[in-house]
Amino acid sequence: MDATRGQPEKRQDPDLPARGPRCGLLGRGAGRGQRLQLAREPCQETTQDGLQAIGAALALDGDNRGWRCTLAECLTFGVCSGMLGSPRFSSEDDMGASVSKNARLLKYFVQQYPGIPRKRLVKLVYMADIISRQFLGRPISTFAYRLDKFGPYDPAIEDAVAELVAAGLAREDVTWEDNINWKRLRDSGRPIAFDFTPGESEILAYTAKNYLNMPMPELLDDVVYETSPMKEAEVFRAPLRMELVDNEGRKAVGFDLEAVIRAERQAEAGNHATLGAFLDGLRTRIASRHSK
Repeated sequence: MDATRGQPEKRQDPDLPARGPRCGLLGRGAGRGQRLQLAREPCQETTQDGLQAIGAALALDGDNRGWRCTLAECLTFGVCSGMLGSPRFSSEDDMGASVSKNARLLKYFVQQYPGIPRKRLVKLVYMADIISRQFLGRPISTFAYRLDKFGPYDPAIEDAVAELVAAGLAREDVTWEDNINWKRLRDSGRPIAFDFTPGESEILAYTAKNYLNMPMPELLDDVVYETSPMKEAEVFRAPLRMELVDNEGRKAVGFDLEAVIRAERQAEAGNHATLGAFLDGLRTRIASRHSK
C-alpha cells in the first residue's frame, strides 16, 4: 500500500518465497509442554478505499520506524507536552446504537482504517489492552485472549463484530485472495459517541499512532510477539497471562495516567490556580490566624 498516495499496491515481502506473502513465525503447532511456533499470517493488506480517510482522522507518519521510544517514554512525553490526544468521534444528531464496550473498541479502529483486515484489527485491540494494563492496571476490553494460530485471539471478537454489523455501524466483506480468506471490516460512516476514560482515550490514540499503519511483519515480530504474555505462551489455545504486564508502565513513569490527564484537562479549562495565587492565599490565611 502506498500510504502517501492512498493507492492500493500489492507487494511481495522480500523475505518470503514467491508463493505468497506471509508474516510472523514459520512453523506448526506444538504439543503440550512445547513452545508453539506461530503460523505466519497473511500480510498482503490491500483495500479498495486507500488510506486517505486515515489522514483525515489521525495524523500518521506513514513510516513509524523513523523514531522509537519505550511506551513509558512516549506516553510520558506525550501527556506532559500535550501531543497525545485521541480523535473525538461523536455527533449530537446521531449517537449511534447501543453496543458493548468491546464493539465500541473495534469501531474506534475500524473508522480510522478503511476495510481493516480482521487480523490487524485483533492485533490493535490486543495492544490497546496490553498498554492499558501497563499504565492503568486494567484492560479496556473484556476479551480473554488465548494463544491461537495467528497469535492472540478471543472468539468473542466475532460477537463484537456481529454487534457492529447488526447495529448498522459497520459491514464485513469476505473475499478469497491467493487461497487466503480475507475478512475486512468497513465502517458504515455512522458516528457514535465513545465513553472511554481520559486514560483509555490516550492509550487508544497511542496505539493508533504507532501501530495502525505499521507493516504487518514488524507489528507481529517486533511488537505483538514480544509482549510478555505471548513470549511466555507455550500451549496452543491456552489462556494468555495478561496480568504479567499489569502496572509495568505506571511503575516506570511514577504517576497515574488517569490522574495526570484529568489534571491537564482541568488546567486547560482554567480550573486551576497559579503558584503565585496559591502562595498569596496561604500568606493571607497565615496572617489571619496570627491576627486573631
